[in-house]
Amino acid sequence: MKSHVGFQSMVEDILQIAERHLQKLNQRQRENLPGFRTGRWYAVRWQRCVFWCNGKPGGWLWRLNLLVRCGATVMFSEVTEVRDAIHLLTPRAVNEEVGKRLLEEMEWYDNYLNMGKTDRSANPSPGNKKGGLANVVEKALGSIAKSG
Repeated sequence: MKSHVGFQSMVEDILQIAERHLQKLNQRQRENLPGFRTGRWYAVRWQRCVFWCNGKPGGWLWRLNLLVRCGATVMFSEVTEVRDAIHLLTPRAVNEEVGKRLLEEMEWYDNYLNMGKTDRSANPSPGNKKGGLANVVEKALGSIAKSG
């Protein structure tokens, strides 16, 4: 920012800068993507996006695979689901380096859980129990396996 004489001068300069940014931002347009009518979708650019999954993981993970095929970057927000299905995910990694990196992260996570003596086979939520799941490991395996 340039030198300012007084507070008002600084505020006016900030507002001018903000106006320039808003003019550019207001030119953005949303795109409707097939298969993405529900959930939350945030995209800065098509190649760099974050897809926030909620609801039925199997269906969402299928959509994540579709996004990846289109060049998007996705992330899992629940490490437990990745951890308990890592053997299903590593063969699907884009290359060997990414697969190894996943394994390294899961090793770190296992060590972290072991420090706190955490039981990974703990019971799932009441809704998952009602659906027939015995533990969170089954939930993870099911959601990753159904993702295709």
